[in-house]
Amino acid sequence: MRTKTRHRKQLLLAAVSYTLAGMCWGQCPQDPPVTGDFSFGWDLATVGDWNIDGTFDFVAATLGYERPVVISGSDGTVLAELNPQDPQWDRLGSALATVEMSWPNRTAVIVGDRWGQDDPDSPTHLTGHVRVHDSPGGEVIWIARGWQQECWLGSAVAAGAVDLWGSVDGAAIIAGAPGYGLVSLNKPEYDNRGAAFVYSTDWLLPIHQLYGEGLSDAFGSAVAHLGAVMEMPWWPMGEHAFAVGAPGANRGTGRVYVYSLVDAAFRYALDGEAELDRFGSALAGGLDLNGDDILDFVVGAPHHGSVAPHAGRVYAVSGSDGALLWYADGQAENDLFGSSLAVLLDVSNDELADVLVGAPLHSSRKNLVGQAILLSGADGSTIVRYDGRLEEGFFGHAVAVSLDPNPRRGFVVSAWHHDDEGVVYRYSGDPLLQGDADHDGVVGQLDLAIILASYDLPPNDPNYNPAGDLDGDGDVDHLDLSIVLGQFGQRCGSP
Repeated sequence: MRTKTRHRKQLLLAAVSYTLAGMCWGQCPQDPPVTGDFSFGWDLATVGDWNIDGTFDFVAATLGYERPVVISGSDGTVLAELNPQDPQWDRLGSALATVEMSWPNRTAVIVGDRWGQDDPDSPTHLTGHVRVHDSPGGEVIWIARGWQQECWLGSAVAAGAVDLWGSVDGAAIIAGAPGYGLVSLNKPEYDNRGAAFVYSTDWLLPIHQLYGEGLSDAFGSAVAHLGAVMEMPWWPMGEHAFAVGAPGANRGTGRVYVYSLVDAAFRYALDGEAELDRFGSALAGGLDLNGDDILDFVVGAPHHGSVAPHAGRVYAVSGSDGALLWYADGQAENDLFGSSLAVLLDVSNDELADVLVGAPLHSSRKNLVGQAILLSGADGSTIVRYDGRLEEGFFGHAVAVSLDPNPRRGFVVSAWHHDDEGVVYRYSGDPLLQGDADHDGVVGQLDLAIILASYDLPPNDPNYNPAGDLDGDGDVDHLDLSIVLGQFGQRCGSP
């Protein structure tokens, strides 16, 4: 056992002979976070630079009657409200996606309203809607309506700027309807095999219609536009593909289907590993993870249990053929790691895209506080973990990233149950300081407390906090303390 004298020597050494610490991977939080009404941040999407002020902006939706709003990434002010065209609609939107149209500086926001209905008194209700809102005012420019009771059209939405029909500013919109059932049944709303529809913004009707294979597959619970994953000699833009998740398939094992966006031809399918994994609950893609110039994607299986029951697992796969690139696991029981996903431009400076993952029920510091994890796109290793700040906040329920290549690119993470209202945290493109153990953007007393609370403890000690291991050597010791003291009082992003 080490003596008190030895501890004093180490602390003195750290205080008077520290080395200048560098940056750590991860991105800087912006204060203050943006708060809203109940369930604010249920879903998120970034919209590029909506107000042309040099920072990325984002759109946030709630689970209830409040309108989705476009929020400034620089100061959190509301830039636009996305009002429905008809005020009698039951809900206003709970799933979001954005697409950059071909016109310069023109962004469209896709809002999925799974509870939408045209007439609240109609027996055919909860059919769902998908709306397209134009910038900069947020006006509705396009609407698709579900037509079957409780098919939940708009439960998931995705989009890509793809010239399918010769339009100058055309886009393809993919929408999931996981409650869809076979119309030959007496009560198709209890079938829940699901459906997915692909629309061109040039047409009101879907150009492709796809359906789940079995009862309760929930096909369409997640959708993603994958981009041009392979060359097509007869199609100059290459073969754009899209993916559809069916987390209820095969007794909840889950399955993901990949199709050509040009003609909806089936390309391949991927299956989960075990019953109740819910593989395909979340999808994201459209960037190269392994440097082969093929766009890849990631799949969430939030109930996978190899580490612990419902800890979750995320899979990275090649967009061309579905080959497994790597997988990463949640840390503890009920993390639901992989509930939300986004692929972002290179954070770790290896010239490959990286992955942001939500684990909204993570409880290492507080009960159900939630966590968001940045993973290396190259191998799935952890770059940095961000913890929520309030018990039962469900931080990480939704994540979204900016694909703007300017130095201010970043991402947003929501805690929709924070203080029974909801909050969205913004992270800029500036890297975290290495001494910022709690990732709040400032190296201060809280970071010093994390180091001292775990100082010289073995990693298996219940009081050990891995966030204190700033230099990654497996121990919280005088080297980590020197990093904090060397940056004490500094704020990330400041010159």
